[in-house]
Amino acid sequence: MSELRNQVMWNRLISIVEEQALALVRTAFSTSVREAGDLSAGVYDAEGRMIAQAVTGTPGHVNTMAAAVANFIEDIGPHRIYEGDSYITNDPWKGTGHLHDFTVVNPVFRNGTLVAFFACTAHVVDVGGRGYGPDATEVYEEGLFVPIMKFAERGVVNEDLLNIVRHNVREAGQVVGDLYSLSGCNDTGIRRLHAMLDEFELDDLADLPIVGDIRGAGYFYGIELVKDRTDRLSFSDEDREHLLRGFLSNRLLELGLICRADDRGEPVIQLSPPLIAGPDEFAEITSKLRQALTEAMAEVGM
Repeated sequence: MSELRNQVMWNRLISIVEEQALALVRTAFSTSVREAGDLSAGVYDAEGRMIAQAVTGTPGHVNTMAAAVANFIEDIGPHRIYEGDSYITNDPWKGTGHLHDFTVVNPVFRNGTLVAFFACTAHVVDVGGRGYGPDATEVYEEGLFVPIMKFAERGVVNEDLLNIVRHNVREAGQVVGDLYSLSGCNDTGIRRLHAMLDEFELDDLADLPIVGDIRGAGYFYGIELVKDRTDRLSFSDEDREHLLRGFLSNRLLELGLICRADDRGEPVIQLSPPLIAGPDEFAEITSKLRQALTEAMAEVGM
């Protein structure tokens, strides 16, 4: 029963960050977010370590956003983190890579105690500077640089920051709208997380028995399943369903690997290693994965 409960809670966490990401897609103003899906969303523990990240979005943000929240905590200062806050930056070194990517972080308080953070990133259409293209030779030419700061404090938006943004970008309406969307999608995640904790009668994400197993430093394995690696021949729909939703997912869970199946296109198994993963841990993951795949191939007669 505990394994079943853990899987239910893990699936719920994934659904929460997926809804967070989709809320951003639906409310964003920029086509780079609404149509191209250049975004990411995730939930973190109170120390800024990533627990789960949405599948919706771009792989380019996976590791960069995973490390970003710790930078926010350090620069804002734990003593200045309040309920209703929202923090922002497009710092390419402390955020997600370049000035067009804005990252917004919202803290989660439960009964007056900080228990988690939600963070999201989106590529806005313009940040001023030289404009579209790779012509800039240094970061100062790329556009407006917003250091880690408060987008809102205790629910009150920083209008001075928005005024600076409006006067330094070409598409002020779209960019400012996207900043509100980023903060708003985090609020969506916060509401869903509270509902989940209420349902499972938990006070903190640290109380989730699954969290110690699934949170990591942003590493995710995606293993595509094919019959033949030479011509990339895929499985039949029946075999794919049996492998992904049935045997392989269950067997990996039995072996202690947290995973989920993604069948939107090619069949893929996604794995997340433990929080602290060194060579020994990765060797163990590889061994268990090889064992499960061998057994799965036998299941479909290969």
